[in-house]
This record gives sequence, C-alpha cells and structure tokens, in this order.
Amino acid sequence: MYVTPVLYLVLDQTKSKIFQVGDGDTDHYCWQRPEDMTTSRQAYKVDENNPGSDIAGETAAAMAAASIVFRKTNPHYSHLLLHHAEQVS
Repeated sequence: MYVTPVLYLVLDQTKSKIFQVGDGDTDHYCWQRPEDMTTSRQAYKVDENNPGSDIAGETAAAMAAASIVFRKTNPHYSHLLLHHAEQVS
C-alpha cells in the first residue's frame, strides 16, 4: 500500500496533523508489539499553535515525489498530490 492516500486523506480532514506517536528514545528500549507496550505513547501534532516546518517539508516532499511517480499512470491523482504538496508547504 502506498502512504500517499493516507497523507492525502489526513490533509483533507483536518488542519491539525498527528506526526508521531510514542517517544523514539523510550520506544527503542522496548522490543514488543505496540499493543503490548505499557510505556507512555505520547502523540505529537502540528497545528497553528505547534508549528513543525520539518514535518510539513517532509510531507510536501513525499507528496511531490509521488506525484512524479504517478504522472503517467494516473495523471488525476498526480495532480491532487502536487496540489496538496503545495498546500502543505
């Protein structure tokens, strides 16, 4: 499955974006399924009050790159991806 449909739907649904669940430092000490973890699973979001230009840039870059991949096989989807990449950045 491609990740771009997920990014596309998330961007369409809300102005607030969840970009990370969990803490990389504590998560790497625990080698089990997320469902079985008892450590904190903090969620981080990007919105008007919590800026995140790094994650916005990475998301825009991923969608723009995917638009190039789909340009010949699915021009409509390619255009939507590029449009959303421009909105994010």
